[in-house]
Amino acid sequence: MPDFKSPLSFDDIISGNCDPQGILNDLKPEMKKKSAPADSLARRQFEEINAFRERTGRPPFYGATDINEMQLGARLKTL
Repeated sequence: MPDFKSPLSFDDIISGNCDPQGILNDLKPEMKKKSAPADSLARRQFEEINAFRERTGRPPFYGATDINEMQLGARLKTL
């Protein structure tokens, strides 16, 4: 059995230098998810405001007691 070497960094662990039994051999790095472009986020948020208006017949109010309506009202105010 090979000698165990204490890892000094995360890279030591991932590289396998500190894994004499090969436990980490099958690990693959996770792909980073791409974030949505800012315009698609703004579009989605605006569509949520429109859906509220269609559902209730009025725009969301910033001073509402319902937290979801208040958040939509704040978004509408900033737009």
